[in-house]
Amino acid sequence: MRSLEKQSSAAILRGVAAMVIAAAMMSSPSRAGAQAIPAQTLRSAAAIVTNQGGQRTMLGSAFFVEVPSKLFAGSSFVYLVTARHVLLDAAGAPVEKLQVVLEDAKTGASREDPLPDERHWLLDLKHDSADIAVLPYGAPTANIAPIPLSMLFAELNQAKVGEMPDSVEAGASCFYLTAAALGEPKSRFVPLARFCRVSVADAAEATVTGAGSQALYFVDAPGAPQFSGAPVFAHTGDSYVLFGMMEPRARSDVDAALIGLAGVMPASYIAETVEALAEAQERKARSKSTIGH
Repeated sequence: MRSLEKQSSAAILRGVAAMVIAAAMMSSPSRAGAQAIPAQTLRSAAAIVTNQGGQRTMLGSAFFVEVPSKLFAGSSFVYLVTARHVLLDAAGAPVEKLQVVLEDAKTGASREDPLPDERHWLLDLKHDSADIAVLPYGAPTANIAPIPLSMLFAELNQAKVGEMPDSVEAGASCFYLTAAALGEPKSRFVPLARFCRVSVADAAEATVTGAGSQALYFVDAPGAPQFSGAPVFAHTGDSYVLFGMMEPRARSDVDAALIGLAGVMPASYIAETVEALAEAQERKARSKSTIGH
């Protein structure tokens, strides 16, 4: 748990407003739009890799979410979120030697911090099949900007799992964030923004390779496995909010017309999981406080 960074949160919200203005000026996704996304928002994304036999392999993407503490005023919990299948190999076993790629706050260089395997992450407590994994994560020396819980659809609109607010329709502009480490011998952390459009605004059943059946939205984005776990933001009419997590390996068993689209897990699943973990940590902290007295 860490103190809330009010200035950082305010910067994120100002950046979201700037993106709305930029979106209004764009008739289609463009590099100009990418330049409108502020650095603080970009720093919510990360990459998950594995280093085995001296070779690094990118497994997928991830992002940070911040949940305010209900017990300790002015404090919050920070979580790393990704798709569960990113943490598993082709046989469904936990991948070892996981690392998250971040930017070092002091040097600006890319660095790789170790992560526990999938058995130590929290999964969705209400939906066993949900392809999501969450881990409490503190990186005080890393340059990260967690996404406030208030930017999730479920928090802003009290949306039920699998529902999207009426303000988002097919054709709405959206973008998703990934990250990479570029350059040798000292690599530089590079956040990447990719623009897209909402194609299916009502959650539909689809199958994610390695994760099974999921209730997903769809956007017109490529299906590269490395994008799994990336945060996806959608335009709601007056702002951009986080509405889900990228599932590029999704396919529909019903309609072949969905080929070429990428699935997006509803943000309500993410909100449920991070809030449940925050509540568990609150109970543990309250218990320790009671014993101490």
